[in-house]
Amino acid sequence: MEDRLANGGDEGIAEHEAWTEEIEESLGKEYMIMIMTNFTGNEELVQALDLFKEQVEAKVTAFEGVINKAVKDDWFQTETELTTNQHMRNRDIIKEIVNNTEVFRKANRERFSKWREEDNSD
Repeated sequence: MEDRLANGGDEGIAEHEAWTEEIEESLGKEYMIMIMTNFTGNEELVQALDLFKEQVEAKVTAFEGVINKAVKDDWFQTETELTTNQHMRNRDIIKEIVNNTEVFRKANRERFSKWREEDNSD
């Protein structure tokens, strides 16, 4: 890799730095450290892989926490919205019942008044 950088000049260095940043951003700094290290023994490699595995598991756990929180928040928001809408609907139904009852009372008052007048005139 050093030869390619030396032969590529400034463009090669810039390209390598861009590639390094892209890999670091997408896979993490730990991955970059692991692939850039020259391992001389099997034990060092196993150690590096174990460390990388732990770091990846920690990131996965963190993402799971974020996802679970987002799902929980979404459920809470949906439930709250449904409950609020249902309460508003129920209030509208009660208002309609009250209005219909008032109309019914008024009609009955008029009907009973008419009957009373008919009875009194007889």
